[in-house]
Amino acid sequence: MPTSTLRRPERIKREQRDKRYQRWAEVDSLHKKGCGIREISRITGLSRVTVRRWIQSKAFPEISTKPPRPGLLEPWQEWLEEQRINGNHNAGQLWREMVNVGFTGSETTVRDAVAKWRKQVNSPVIAPVRLPSASRVSRWLMPWRMIRGEENYASRFIESMCQKEPQLKMAQQLSLDFYRMLKTKNKSQLNQSFTDVSQSGLIDLQRVAASMEADATAIHEAISSRWSNGVVEGHVNRLKMLKRQMYGRAGFELLRRRVMSPLA
Repeated sequence: MPTSTLRRPERIKREQRDKRYQRWAEVDSLHKKGCGIREISRITGLSRVTVRRWIQSKAFPEISTKPPRPGLLEPWQEWLEEQRINGNHNAGQLWREMVNVGFTGSETTVRDAVAKWRKQVNSPVIAPVRLPSASRVSRWLMPWRMIRGEENYASRFIESMCQKEPQLKMAQQLSLDFYRMLKTKNKSQLNQSFTDVSQSGLIDLQRVAASMEADATAIHEAISSRWSNGVVEGHVNRLKMLKRQMYGRAGFELLRRRVMSPLA
């Protein structure tokens, strides 16, 4: 039964159960792929205690509910069952008939009982699919940035998106071509790369390529030269980090000690 036809408390309970099932299914899938508890916890954001308990459960752990206590409807169970079999599911009418012969409970009590009848014919619960965030999708577009354990799902997701959005496929291919050019140090392909982007019609990539083309000479040297300022940039970032740790108030002498210290 669609959740829109359920009463609000039942709908909220169903939605919460669906979300919990989806999280459990994600944990179970990652575990079957060989991911450890620590890695699953990092990917899903769940605590390691919860991940461990769900893995050990082997099946989806439903939230236990207390059995209902005997109440006002206990003497009416046989009669209500007859009404259910006969197809009389009008809670208001049932309540009025019961009141006429001595029932002292409220109409809400009868409605809650009738609502349970509908559960017996409900279709199996299918957990909704939770879409990944935009930042995660952008990371998946570059295959080497995928985290171990999510490759299969990520590859299928990106393939599906590229089929629906050809421009996304084009942007991915241009980015991969540029990456391969840098890895192989094939600077002869740089101008062709700029040309491909300018003809792609992808405005955002065209802006990036235009700014890079203005520094084409420097990029040529960066590709072909064995020298790199990566080490210098690394030390600059380290200095900035140390300054931030001391709230930007460290003098030169203290900063020098922190930089030279083997513990820094």
